[in-house]
Amino acid sequence: MDQGITNGAGSATLFAPTLECTHDQILTFLWRAADKPDAAQAPITVASYYQDAVNWAYEKGFISDSFRASAPCTRAQAVWYIWKALEEPQAAKAASFSDVAPNSPDLPAVSWAVEKGVTNGYGSPDAFAPDKACSRGEIACFLYRAFR
Repeated sequence: MDQGITNGAGSATLFAPTLECTHDQILTFLWRAADKPDAAQAPITVASYYQDAVNWAYEKGFISDSFRASAPCTRAQAVWYIWKALEEPQAAKAASFSDVAPNSPDLPAVSWAVEKGVTNGYGSPDAFAPDKACSRGEIACFLYRAFR
């Protein structure tokens, strides 16, 4: 919150770390981390406080017309967004998880996130849990680790 990347959830004094993080929330966090760049109006309309972030994400190619703003953001989607925002840095080697296929389009982002220390396995050393929804607290941790 001190960096202005995240803020309260419904109140200035409540962060709600256990609530599921939605796509519009993580994109807003990333847009703020990128210093709130201007972008053309996207063909997607969301709540006014997320609109600039969605415009930016659409312009950067993070999202398409089928974007569902209020859907929970999964672990794989979260690391993919962060990886894209950081211009797709490459990992030295592919991560090896039983639930992330070698041909998965998420593998480069997951591999980078593991190598960078943004995240690691979930529940066991060989599982990433790519489809598990992230909480606001988990996203805040991912962002802190990715941008430090």
